[in-house]
Amino acid sequence: MLGELAMPKKLPKEFENLPPLLDTSTIAELLQVSRAGVVEMLKRGDLNGFQLGRNWRMHREDFLKSLGFDEALINKTYDRRID
Repeated sequence: MLGELAMPKKLPKEFENLPPLLDTSTIAELLQVSRAGVVEMLKRGDLNGFQLGRNWRMHREDFLKSLGFDEALINKTYDRRID
């Protein structure tokens, strides 16, 4: 359909070997924003994360979905791998 972007066949290299849980520093580096900016996005609910004590974490799959990657592509990349 015109105007729609084609879904990539694989994740970009920087997203291929992410750990199952991401911390705010990792998310900030990947998004090229400050760590404080990531914390604000998490607090506002723009990113779907959770707190462990005072520290925020985000599941890898939720992070990739928030960037618009297709769930099938995420599953293809990670479900068959042992972390």
